Amino acid sequence: MRRLIRFGDRKYWRRLTEMDELFWRLRLRHTRLAADLAAVPRCRPPEVKELMTQLLDQAGISARLEAASVRLETYKDLYEGATDRIAERHWFIVSTWLEIGIVALLLIEIVLLLAELYSVYIK
Repeated sequence: MRRLIRFGDRKYWRRLTEMDELFWRLRLRHTRLAADLAAVPRCRPPEVKELMTQLLDQAGISARLEAASVRLETYKDLYEGATDRIAERHWFIVSTWLEIGIVALLLIEIVLLLAELYSVYIK
């Protein structure tokens, strides 16, 4: 069910933006963490490297990182979509009022031109 964006819900707009930014930061943090866990330090002795590799495999780190990545991406997409919808609605309203203002000015100009034509050619 698609929920309409209402002006009364504007108290939640800031929260949506904050959550969108939070998920971007979490995504960056996740990327750094995944890179740190994927690379076994080179300066360690071979036994330590082997033990670390075994521990990471037994813990299922790569599968967990992938699952966390998918979840973060989903949440980020949801909040990004919500903020995009709010921004699009805002610009729709602003552009509608701008167009109404332009049409009103054009109508005023037409009335003034007709009044000028009336005063010049009728009198």
